[in-house]
Amino acid sequence: MNDRLEAIREGINEQGARLETAVSPQYRQAIDIRLLSEQVAAIERNTRTPRGNGQATAEDHKAAAATARARWHERSPYRGLVPFGVEDAEVFFGREIATAQLVTALAGRLARPGILVVTGASGSGKSSLLRAGLLPAIARGELSARSREWACRVIERPTRFPLEQLALLLAGMVNLEVAAVLRSLREKPESAHLLVRQAVETDARRRGLTGEVADCRMVLVVDQLEELFTLADVTTRAQDRDHRDQAAKDRSAFLTALHAAATGGNGSEEPPALVVVAVRGDFIDRCSDEPPLAAALQDQPFVLGPMREADLRRAITGPAEAAGLVLEAGLVDAVLEDLRQPGGGYGGGALPLLSQAMLTVWEHREGNRLTRAGYAKTGGVTQAVATSAEEAYAELDETGRHLAREIFHRLTVVSRGGGLARRAVARDDLLALGRDAGGARRSGADGNAPQSAVADVLDAFARRRLLVTGEVIGQETVQIAHEVLLAAWPSPVQDATNACGM
Repeated sequence: MNDRLEAIREGINEQGARLETAVSPQYRQAIDIRLLSEQVAAIERNTRTPRGNGQATAEDHKAAAATARARWHERSPYRGLVPFGVEDAEVFFGREIATAQLVTALAGRLARPGILVVTGASGSGKSSLLRAGLLPAIARGELSARSREWACRVIERPTRFPLEQLALLLAGMVNLEVAAVLRSLREKPESAHLLVRQAVETDARRRGLTGEVADCRMVLVVDQLEELFTLADVTTRAQDRDHRDQAAKDRSAFLTALHAAATGGNGSEEPPALVVVAVRGDFIDRCSDEPPLAAALQDQPFVLGPMREADLRRAITGPAEAAGLVLEAGLVDAVLEDLRQPGGGYGGGALPLLSQAMLTVWEHREGNRLTRAGYAKTGGVTQAVATSAEEAYAELDETGRHLAREIFHRLTVVSRGGGLARRAVARDDLLALGRDAGGARRSGADGNAPQSAVADVLDAFARRRLLVTGEVIGQETVQIAHEVLLAAWPSPVQDATNACGM
């Protein structure tokens, strides 16, 4: 049955590439086919025996359920402010329709070149949709049968060194020196499609796909593209003019290289990559100033809107079911009622609030039961983020609290429009904090807070997923998990706002 659905889907893809997908019946039909195909695949997974034939017995179902519960025994199926990743796909619920819509939109780029822009309000779940929705769907063959073998790569957030990140990614695939790839990208970013094609073919041969090399492409996802602009705001205030100019050139070359990879350099050959970039809706005006992004915005960007009540309900019940957790009667309704806006409906930033609330409920669980009493301890949906932050803050001594305010100051930047935004900072730079006029009184004669004290502050917030760490160009970085914290937690964030001059 899945083979027939796949054949239908391939035909829909060919038609959809020639039509205005946002309004065409074929577009809606393609979404329905994908949803049905995934339901069939899920049924097959749930009914297949370990030997791959026949029907699963009651014992098989029990064993599968026990395995799932074991995977999530000590780990929450709710991610809080941290996006769902590919490894969290089995507990990613509520965006099934959006995933099918995004796959269908990307299918239009199989024959029609260009960057696909995914945008929406902060908190709408763009990162989770890309990582836990789109990429697993591509791996299942939902984009096309051949896409199962395609290389999928993610640049999680472009820093002030985006070209280095792209060079590092491609060099690792094509077995070249990073410096040589970087030099090529800087000198001729419009020819980046040649490097990408070489990387795709080399990677395919390495994986033994000799016969399918010509059909291979890369899916390149660039998440949190707005950081190109928040970091640009910081860079423009730097004293080193040469550094500032080079950073500006690299940002331009990075976007030109993405455009070349997604269009084949405007040549007749099939583009070597499907490029998807995610950017917050309030940065669209900045994107329109960049020619490669302006062209993409004119070509049907994918707008991720607010979740419906049924989707939010599924985002609560689905992870619990997958992890073998029991939801107390009335808990889901209580959460959704608190989340509802005064005028009805749910805002675009509802998802991180809900996820953080459910993470806190999980932390106060009773055995395998998620209860209304546990939810009450969070203070409700709108207070869950602040509650978690205050708990972390309360763990700290006076020195730790001072360092927390300094850390959030460093992790916060004022955007060109006057709003607050998060930015990534090297962990080593944060560990060096502590020197000020009062430092000697708190930390020793030299005025330096011990690195262990800074590490304790970072760990206190990271345990609650309020701060996240990553690695960029071989350097460990720290970042606020989500912008919602900037509005939900008024204490140190307010101090950071004042320090930034707002």
